[in-house]
Formats: sequence, structure tokens, C-alpha cells
Amino acid sequence: MSLPWDAGLQWRTALVSAETDFLAVDREFIAHRVLRVYTEDVESDLIDHYIRAATAFVERRRGEHIAPKTLTLTADGFPTGAFEFVDGPVREVESVVYLDGEGTETTFDNVSPHTWIFVPAGRVRRATLQPAYGEAWPVARAQPDAVVVTFVGRMQEVKGFHVFLKAVERALDRFKSLYVIAVGPEPEDSKRETTYSLRREIRQKLRAGGAYVEHPAVPHAQLAGILKMTDIVLVPSLNEPQGMVMLESMACGCITISSNREGIKESVEHGKTGFLLDHPDNPDEALAQLEDVIGRLDSLASLRHAAREAAMTRFDWNVVTARLEKIYLDLLGGARAT
Repeated sequence: MSLPWDAGLQWRTALVSAETDFLAVDREFIAHRVLRVYTEDVESDLIDHYIRAATAFVERRRGEHIAPKTLTLTADGFPTGAFEFVDGPVREVESVVYLDGEGTETTFDNVSPHTWIFVPAGRVRRATLQPAYGEAWPVARAQPDAVVVTFVGRMQEVKGFHVFLKAVERALDRFKSLYVIAVGPEPEDSKRETTYSLRREIRQKLRAGGAYVEHPAVPHAQLAGILKMTDIVLVPSLNEPQGMVMLESMACGCITISSNREGIKESVEHGKTGFLLDHPDNPDEALAQLEDVIGRLDSLASLRHAAREAAMTRFDWNVVTARLEKIYLDLLGGARAT
């Protein structure tokens, strides 16, 4: 597997960079006419919060961005054909960043039509980027033995983010081909947690080492892309009623390491479809399990297959709906019989 951030693309969902400050564009008009709130009655910061929340809600429902913003796409390396932008709609590509064959970061700030062919998103097509005729993708550094470990969830104590950071920090000292990704929001109240300072310190150290990247909350299509480049998902949650992240991880063929708690143990079968930590608040246990999996990664292909099979056959929405329907019908039948 090549490095997950060998190739990076920064793109913009609007043509005019000055429009990126969405909240500066007729904020009062949006507040008055759309949200029905007024600056003289509500604090300005609260109105901005309302607008962001409404924008995020609409974007989730539409599956596309409606406010101009700059986004980043990371990939294992350059594709054989064209890059397809799942997120969007994409109107402009600003730069292409990659690590060359010697590991030096190289940036193309000007995506020239003489070098690249960019096709903007249309009503029914996604935007694409590919080399121009007679050109080719640059040669990017590859590392076939790289192992990618990913955390998905809110970056706070209840999700075991501090345990994750402690475990991967120590694992990186031993495994030089290890790369770490963290995906998820960091709620404002997480800054009041006792482990916040420690988490910040470890994150700064990992970023400086160059083998750690973070993404905020991303759309499901983009999350699936991250999980497909991931080998191991480590989420040592301290409290988890269901564990959708574990199911998504299993469905993408990742090896899941999580907690022997609540709904997680109903989804993950230890040693058969993943691995469960009896003491998820213990970084030593998390590290030991992580090192064990990395050490025999090549021999766990059958576990990956079993995990994906379990996620698709037991937790697919069609299967769950049919099972729930049968329960209701059985209950109704029993009520009629009595």
C-alpha cells in the first residue's frame, strides 16, 4: 500500500475565491428572510451558528456543498485514469500536492490546461481531473509495506480518542511504516476534559512526525474512501450503544479493534470478525492488540472477509428491516391469538 497522502488535491466549490467567506455574504438577509431571526434580538455569533447549522443540514440532505469552501482530497497515489471528486460540486482545482520519488513534497499551484484536464461537475456527472494529452501523472513515492491505522468518531474521551493517541504514539516508535488518520469533529466541550492537554500535546508531536493527519467530520462517501485505504480501525470507545463506525469499518474490509462494551460486542465477534478490548481505557491493552494485529496482518485476510460478510448479511438495512417487520408481525399474531 502506498502512502495515504502521497497525492493531494485542493479544490474549491466556487469560482471566485472572495466568495469563500459565506457568512459575510448577506448574513442579515439570510438571518431575516430564511431563519426568521434578527440581529437586534439575537447575538451575531449565534446567528452565524444558526447559518452554519442550517447549511450543514441542507448539505447533508442534498449530498453536496452549497456554500463556497476549500476542500482537500487525499489518495493512495495517482490513479491510472482520472481523479473523480465524490464530494462537491467541484468548480475549480487550485493545486496538486504530492511526494516525489525522493520523498520531497512538490506542489503545482497552477492547474494549467496544458498539463491537466479538469472537467467541472455537471448536473449528473462528478468533476474529474486527469493529465492532458501527451502528459502523465508525476511519479509519486510508494511504500508497499505501509500500514494505515484510523480512528473515526468524536475526538473526545467517551470515544477513547486519548487511548487511541497514546497507543499509536508508542506504535509509531516501533513500526516505521505505520501511518495514522483521525476522522471526526472535536466538540467544544471536549476542551474541558482532563485529557485535553495531553491529547493536544500528542497530536502536535504526531503531526510534526509527518505520519499523522486529521480530517474533520466528512460525508459518508468520503469516509468510505478513507476506510478503503485503511488496514486497521482502532476505536476504543468507553461507551457505545450501537457502534455504527464498527459496522462501516467491517463493511469496508478493515480489521476492527474496539471495546467489549454495550452494542459493540453484538456487532464484533472477538477473533472472528474483529478484536475487542476488555479494558478500553487501558492504552497498554490497546497497544498490545494493535501490535499483535500489525504483526500478523497478512494472515488476517479471512477475518477481513468474515467481517465484511457479517456486516453485509446481518446489518444491511434490508435485512434489519425484514427482521424488524417479522418481530412486529409475530407480536400482532400473538395479540390476535390471545
